[in-house]
Amino acid sequence: MPYNEVTISLIAREAKCGHSLIYHYFSGIKDIHLAVYEYMFPYFKETLGFFDEPDINPDIKFIGVISFLVDSLRESSRYAYYLQTIIQTRHLVVEFKDQFEGFAIHTRIVRLIENAQKTGRIIPMEPLRIMEHIFLIFRGIASEIIFEPQKTRFSYTASMIYLPFLVKQPNA
Repeated sequence: MPYNEVTISLIAREAKCGHSLIYHYFSGIKDIHLAVYEYMFPYFKETLGFFDEPDINPDIKFIGVISFLVDSLRESSRYAYYLQTIIQTRHLVVEFKDQFEGFAIHTRIVRLIENAQKTGRIIPMEPLRIMEHIFLIFRGIASEIIFEPQKTRFSYTASMIYLPFLVKQPNA
């Protein structure tokens, strides 16, 4: 179900509690999204340090971030929920960017792609579009893990996601 169609009543039904209990802890859907960000952010915070490492080429960082996300999904299905939340609620970035450090992830990914493109190894496409394409791929993987866990045999690799965005190098 798309996140924009999720209601407090649906969450309460899934949690098998009254919607008043949900409202006791959260004032609305946005507060729930923020709580998910705050809960999962410490895990992803170590990756944010990777963005700032000056001795690593930007194109390697690009591949590293994708590898980290794939490994996270392989490790536990709960990361599929976290990733779905990040992807589905990215429209909240503008609204909450000054309130919570985790919302900088989107901006940093775009900046990382821009820097990686300067190496000539990432295709010359608008960085925001590259990020959106990658998010769509991860959204599909996460949805498969969440909604069809019995069918999912995790066979995805990071290279399946990042290779389409690398510039083909001439044979040496």
